Formats: sequence, C-alpha cells, structure tokens
Amino acid sequence: MNLHGSYVWLKKSGSPSTVNPIWHIPYDGQNTMSVSNNYNQPIKMAYEALQDVLVSAAGDIGNMAGFGASAAKTAKGLQFLTDALGIKIFSKGYYAQAWTGSEPATFSLKLKFFRGMNNKWSAKEEVYTPITQIMACVVPYNTFIGSNAMLTAPGPNALQCFGTFAVDIVTLGLTGITSAAAQPTTTAGAVATASTPSAVAGKTVLNTLLGGGTWQVGFGWFGGGDKGMKTYLSYSALNITQASYSFSNIMEKSDNKFEKGNKPTEENYPISGEMDLTFKAQNIFSSSDFLRGYDS
Repeated sequence: MNLHGSYVWLKKSGSPSTVNPIWHIPYDGQNTMSVSNNYNQPIKMAYEALQDVLVSAAGDIGNMAGFGASAAKTAKGLQFLTDALGIKIFSKGYYAQAWTGSEPATFSLKLKFFRGMNNKWSAKEEVYTPITQIMACVVPYNTFIGSNAMLTAPGPNALQCFGTFAVDIVTLGLTGITSAAAQPTTTAGAVATASTPSAVAGKTVLNTLLGGGTWQVGFGWFGGGDKGMKTYLSYSALNITQASYSFSNIMEKSDNKFEKGNKPTEENYPISGEMDLTFKAQNIFSSSDFLRGYDS
C-alpha cells in the first residue's frame, strides 16, 4: 500500500467469523482515553461502624441500668450537635482515601471512510465493505448447528472471563507474577497478520464457546512507498460497547459495462461514510500498558 499520512488500524481477534481483516482508516482526530479509579475512606468508615456499635452498646447498658434508651439518645444527640455546628474533633487524616479498584478505560473514535483513502479508488472496497464488515463484528454472530441458528456473543462471555481469571490465578501462584491483569501488548510498528479462513474455521466451535473475541486498535502513520504503517501506540483486548454508521447519498457511478444477464460489472456504492465507535477495555489498564516504550 503506497499510503501517506496519519491512520488508525482496527483488528478483531478470535472471532468466529471468517472475515477477519485489518482495517486501515485515515485518522487525524484526537487520541483521547478516559480512566477512573475508585476510592473509599477506611478510617471514617471504621470509626462510624465502631460508633454504631458503641451507641448500640450504650443503649443496652442503659436498659440494664434502668435508663432505657436515654443513653443511646444522648450519644446520638451529641453527634447531631457537633455535626450541626460543623465541628469535627478529627484530623484531616480521618478523611484519607484508599484505592479500592479501577474501572476499565474507555475511548471513542469517529472514523471517516471515503473513496481513494487506501489508493484503491473503489467505493465498494474502501467505504461500503469495511463499514459493513466492522458492523458484522460488532453485533452477535449467527452460529449454525445443523439447520438451526443461534446467536454467539460478539465479545467475551462469562465462560471466557472465568477461564482467563483462573489462568491468571494459576500463573500468580506458580511464578509470582504480580501483573497478570496487564493487557497483551502489540509491538510498535508491527501488526499481526489476519488468520487464514481455514484456521479460523477450525476454531469456530471453541470460539463459539468462548465468545466473539476482542478488538485491537493502533495509531500511527504511513510514510509513503511500501514501508508499512508505523504504530506509535496500540491497545489490545478491547470491546466495542456502541457503534453507529452512516453512508453518503452520493454514489459512485457504474462503469456501464454489462456482462451476461445484463448486470453491470460494478454496482453503485456510496463514495463516503462515517462510523462512531465506543471502546471499553476488557480488563483494567496498568502502568506497563503505558510505559512499554516508543519504537522510534
């Protein structure tokens, strides 16, 4: 491919579909990702739990001493008074936060497809086919067992999640590795080739049980000639949580050549289209996913 400029590539891994190419789309937008961490206040939580126990105990002691619930009410009244006056007898450390976990990262891409973007100058190959192929990998797959069809998950299912987690636990126990949750990495500048149809077909049953696989996304550029794409950042093990597309109403003109049966050799296809894709990481990202280096 004699391409030049900034591009993004997408690949669906482990899908039952025999259509499993790598898509290259021009991309000059922002590379923006959102991550979030969860925190709680353990000292405050522990004190409040202890306070509830003490108030309850004060009530019990009051009952045994013949004061009824007055002791508990007095304790709660003092707490209410200090809260109302905005007085706290604790230091700032009382509100210290402790990390409890992280949420999988999310990001969105707005992709534009147009005739000539990959120097093929075919609306069918550069607009219609990639958009419909990507959408086919986003929605559930049709898996046929005999003459009956069933829906297969477009992404990992519960069986795969538990299986992967079990492997991580065993790995931790055997080797002491503490970063098993880190994402698989893709070497900068290199993209794995798509599986052959026969290899994919041989794994269809297994992949049906494990779900539809995950996505890889890479950002980089083509420098012209046959040098290939230079990837500076890539993400693996992603799920598409939302997808939408649109086609232009302007069509590529037919070449007006006819074969037998009076059918044109080239149909009319939209000359441009757009896709909005929202990705969410299958697992949380760790520091190694962002510090694995830049291949200059």
